[in-house]
Amino acid sequence: MSPALWRKVKPLFEAALDLPEGERASFVLARLGGEPAAADELLAMLRAHEQSASVLDRSLPERIAAIPQSEVPADGLSAGQLVAGRYRLRRELGRGGNGSVWEASDEAVLGRAVVVKALHAGGLGQRFENELAALARLNHRLIATPLDSGVLEDGRRYIVLEFIDGPTLREALRGGPLEPMRACRLVNLIAQALDAAQQQGVWHLDLKPENVLLRGAGSPGEEPVLVDFGISRLAGAAQQTEQPAGSLAYAPEEQLSGAPAATSDQYSLARMAVEMITGHRPAALESPAALMARCAALHPRAMRVFAKALSSHPGTRFVSTSNFAEELTAALDPQVAASRRRRLLAAVFCFLLFAATLVYVWLNRERENLLLRQEADALLSQTNMVVGLLDAGYLDQKLLAERVRIAVQRLTAHVDSGKRERNVLLALFEAQMLYGVMHGHPAIPHLGSIEVGIRTLEDGFRTLELIFEGREKGGRYMARFAIASDALASLLIEAGQYDRSAAVAKRALQSLDDLEKSRKLNQDLTQHRANLLMTLSRAPFHKQQWEECLALRNEGVRLKRQALERRPTAAASADLAGVLAARGYLHRDMGRLEDALRDYEESNAILARLKAEDIRNLKYDWLRAKNQLEEARTLLLLGKPKAAEALLDASVRSHRSLRDELPQGLTIRRTLALSLSWLASARRLLGLPPERWRPLILEAVEHADFGLSRDPQNAKAWDESQGIRSRAAEAGVELPPPPVPPPAAHGAVSRSVVPDSGSRGSL
Repeated sequence: MSPALWRKVKPLFEAALDLPEGERASFVLARLGGEPAAADELLAMLRAHEQSASVLDRSLPERIAAIPQSEVPADGLSAGQLVAGRYRLRRELGRGGNGSVWEASDEAVLGRAVVVKALHAGGLGQRFENELAALARLNHRLIATPLDSGVLEDGRRYIVLEFIDGPTLREALRGGPLEPMRACRLVNLIAQALDAAQQQGVWHLDLKPENVLLRGAGSPGEEPVLVDFGISRLAGAAQQTEQPAGSLAYAPEEQLSGAPAATSDQYSLARMAVEMITGHRPAALESPAALMARCAALHPRAMRVFAKALSSHPGTRFVSTSNFAEELTAALDPQVAASRRRRLLAAVFCFLLFAATLVYVWLNRERENLLLRQEADALLSQTNMVVGLLDAGYLDQKLLAERVRIAVQRLTAHVDSGKRERNVLLALFEAQMLYGVMHGHPAIPHLGSIEVGIRTLEDGFRTLELIFEGREKGGRYMARFAIASDALASLLIEAGQYDRSAAVAKRALQSLDDLEKSRKLNQDLTQHRANLLMTLSRAPFHKQQWEECLALRNEGVRLKRQALERRPTAAASADLAGVLAARGYLHRDMGRLEDALRDYEESNAILARLKAEDIRNLKYDWLRAKNQLEEARTLLLLGKPKAAEALLDASVRSHRSLRDELPQGLTIRRTLALSLSWLASARRLLGLPPERWRPLILEAVEHADFGLSRDPQNAKAWDESQGIRSRAAEAGVELPPPPVPPPAAHGAVSRSVVPDSGSRGSL
């Protein structure tokens, strides 16, 4: 049938299908009475449709077997015969007008099973030879490619293909629709085979369940194998006067019109997929809309995928058959859809962190200096964003630390290459400060290790000098110098280097005094002075020099109150709560227990007010939990174990909640270990049975050992661990040795890079 004739009879064929069978012939004669050739073609199509299974919907052996035997010419082949000197025929699979199909064994290759198709004289002509050459180039495990071809002694052509031991997909579908995930897996594999063939310039154009064999059917390793590859296209080309190429139930309109496209196989696979999932077998020339109506119960996303693959316009379908299969799987498989959503969220998060930098770099690479400034600004914004996320405590700190590490690495590379613009240096300094405190600062749930934090902060001092090289070192310089000094001094305390810590803090305070005397201080640095005083007080605290420590902490509390009065913010309130708690710890150790309780009470009141105002901050929550621990220890000293036990129980619950929210936080693990240990002690004092306090001791040691293994040079963590083990020994609980040896008393980290400061606080 020519393309023009097909376009003429197609609408009449669809109209005739809506009529009762007895009225179809008269309808055709009424419409095409003057065109007998067209009428005969249309009547033949209707008779084919009325059969229980269309001839075009059968595999090649079935087509051959369906031809009446009286019309099948004898070909002289028989079981046991040796063909072409190597193929021993076993049994006939089918016979038809074009030839016969045999199962055979290849005696030249260890008797492997093959399929031999022997064609009758005249066969399919030169086009068949050309197609064989194309198919011979295919090498894919899911395509039954020809193994051999040639001419028999009587001049007839033959083809040899691999033998697939398994049922057809049509046979599998006779038991009903497939399980959706099985169907998706088969569709994906078929799509891979079709795309591989298309890359070699070969289109199937006769895709249907009869032409798909299932190797290992029903097993976990089940694979579909395509057969009769390209035959329908050649048959259509050789018989254009008889019928359109392809199956009426699966072929797209452009193929039936004689103009197949690269996406025609995708259309056919989509119709097969509908049948595999819903069990509905497409009718001949059933429109995509009618087919879609039969699968309305599917997820809307799956409906959209099918609508695109079944588009009547080849160019609007998916770019590849595999792309269609992947989208269908994502629409039907909840796990794939969830995985896509997670990847999308991760991509959006990373994009938000680096969007400004990437956009700047992509827009104008030749403007290197401008890009460098823009990248530095973006990384500085990213660092500030991490500070906010770190305070909130909702995200993975390891991920945040990695982002900051990348920022430090990129900016350091720029500086080392000589690109020392001020905004680049400022961004590097801020990133170094943040990365340093994330690895050891006691005021946040840090990651360890102390050594990494100290080295990074020392590098920050060098960066600060480069920022102000050749510039006047006024209030802005001093603010950054005080921040860096406070951070480094705090980490040195954690490392057990008390003298070095005190030297760093005193040098920074002296620089502040010198700058104020020179009247070059143009901003309020009260907060920085208070922070330095509180950090400086930690050295005499650890040396039990109580009066010196108390004087420093009293001044720190006074300055924090002053800063809060000048600027009443949530951050300033939390800072005051922190220094009050620190002074309370000191009062307790000095034996001033009532003073300690007053400081705890005021600190807790501030934190409660912040919580009532719905100000969510991880540091505030941690400080509240730690205050409960320290107030309970004071109550123990006052001989109130019952009240202490209640507070310690609350502290443990708060710490566990924080631990679940931030598993990597070493500070949280350490204070949780202390809370558990003291809760066990309180319950022992109350005379409770061992099953009420022994598990607490074991859990406390577990958390303490976790902190030591992650940060072995942290002297404070070591002292806390020893205290916990000492209380366990008093309770008669035997424990294994600590996971790491004690840190060196001094010299565990590199020598400080902060020299004596001058009159303006210079390094």
